[in-house]
Amino acid sequence: MRIIVVGGGIIGATTAHACLRHGHDVTLLEAGHELASVTSFANGGQIAVSESAPWSQPGMPMKMLMRSWRGDAPFRLRLRADPAQWRWLLAFLSNSRAGPHRAGKLRNLALARYSLACLHQTRAELGNDFSYDDRQKGILQLIPAAAQTHAMQRDVDEMAARGGSVSWLSPDETSDVEPALASAVARGLLAGAVWGQTDESGDARLFVARLVAQLTERYSDARFCVRCDTPITGLVKGDCDIRGVMSGEKYIEADRVILAAGLQTRDLLAPLGVRVPMYGVKGYSITIPLDDDISAPETSLTDLKNRLVMSRLGQRLRVAGFAEIGMRPDVEPVRVATMMTRIGELFPDLPLDGDLSPWVGFRPMTPDGAPLIGPVAGTKGLFMNTGHGPLGWTFSHGAAQIIADLVSGKTPSTEFQGFAPDRAMMATV
Repeated sequence: MRIIVVGGGIIGATTAHACLRHGHDVTLLEAGHELASVTSFANGGQIAVSESAPWSQPGMPMKMLMRSWRGDAPFRLRLRADPAQWRWLLAFLSNSRAGPHRAGKLRNLALARYSLACLHQTRAELGNDFSYDDRQKGILQLIPAAAQTHAMQRDVDEMAARGGSVSWLSPDETSDVEPALASAVARGLLAGAVWGQTDESGDARLFVARLVAQLTERYSDARFCVRCDTPITGLVKGDCDIRGVMSGEKYIEADRVILAAGLQTRDLLAPLGVRVPMYGVKGYSITIPLDDDISAPETSLTDLKNRLVMSRLGQRLRVAGFAEIGMRPDVEPVRVATMMTRIGELFPDLPLDGDLSPWVGFRPMTPDGAPLIGPVAGTKGLFMNTGHGPLGWTFSHGAAQIIADLVSGKTPSTEFQGFAPDRAMMATV
């Protein structure tokens, strides 16, 4: 079959690869000048199986409201006269109850584990020389001093009981795993850490560039084609099936179309009368250049005090975080200053006076914290793979395999009904 994949980020690139594995001819379309130039451009770099629970959890809506005015608040909310925002918030509130959160946590964990296995398969396929500033050292969730840890301990015990490779570390054990934290431990900044030992990290943008380069070398132009600077302006539909897409006045024909374009997926489906329960949640990152003689973390970290993630990407340290709903797309200096302050506390020797390349992106998030993977109701041959929120890198390979299986008429080898697009078209949305 001829398949068009719309969106050239980590989701679109892995989806294209999975479809090629099934023997299809694939055209990958990207609106920007280069691949992975939007949400995948400068994200936190974590493949976080141990941190895959939805953000919709008991108490979260109140935290957002109570601290939104603070510049260092991990979550901020600005209400707008936007019906889509209010629908999304009401559905988020509904999914923040204990029952839906627990179900979502188990559902996401299963997909994250499956996705990590698919990533391992991809690395084996592409060979030992395939690298993307990746590290397989796990992720440490840093627990601030005096933090209440009872709920987290229960989560760790539950995940371990389900076969997860997670462990609770004392402060000294934390600095044994990551020596760069020795100073923070000595100054009493940490009560310990949770170590997700099978978690990984890497540069999603670099992964996309090198994956697509290898696929371009491996397949003929007839089998695999990449077109950047090709914004999709509409979907072409027959009586009941998809026929292709329009880019300006150019018609690109296909047997199947997979929308993997993040928030743009919502806009493309609107003319078909399909309401996608997805909203853009703003996040930040800075990238710190590293010298050879600087002690910087090798293990990916999540600082639970400010909900910041840190990943070593070669000679760079990526720091990312925050979740803002209803905010403008500009870089607020107070948010960058908050990240710099916390990094300075944890790693006082790191240089923070150079160009830190501050960046913002908007995560395509669903109210229940799970992606939308599957066929679009009412249009045969049209599919979506979107709504991964902050877990795009974590879910990418598993979601790609699921959608490629469904497009090919095969039953995925993992649970997939919980990610069906129609499951989120509920009354509260």
